[in-house]
Amino acid sequence: MAVVRAKDSSLPLSPLLAAFRAKARTPRTIPVLDAAILDTTEPHAFADRLVNFYQQAVPHGWHEDRMRRSAALLRYAIAHILRGTDPLPLRLERCLRPDGAYFVAGLGREFWSAVAQSLAPMTLPRWKPSVEAGARRVGLIAAGFAELCATYTNLLTHTPDLCAADLDDFFTR
Repeated sequence: MAVVRAKDSSLPLSPLLAAFRAKARTPRTIPVLDAAILDTTEPHAFADRLVNFYQQAVPHGWHEDRMRRSAALLRYAIAHILRGTDPLPLRLERCLRPDGAYFVAGLGREFWSAVAQSLAPMTLPRWKPSVEAGARRVGLIAAGFAELCATYTNLLTHTPDLCAADLDDFFTR
């Protein structure tokens, strides 16, 4: 395997990945947001489906009421994430930055990366603090979602038996 210990890393990646792959893993369920709800769902039903997705994606979230109040803006924001043509990290930034066009206070990286992961659930990472911290510990990323996506692409190329949810679990551990 071409994936080896990263420069300035405090932990060796290859033995850690080998140990992770050797253990029996339970299949992970990735919450998926069906893009069809953007076009065919009435506003109230859209808010209900969005809250359901939020509960799966961010089980400790507290912003269900805000999601219901901001459902119209969130419909546009989700359409931007799922259908936009700009690079995905730039689309996410528009939802995450307080001065971004689609910013909704309280909805952070964990929610928006779950929406993004709906684009390609087998290959895109969940950009949550535990995953980012794990990738930093082995020296694979310095900062940002774009770098994490590139890392996942590289790792999944060399470990075809894993998917993005497995790498999320690996880095979280």
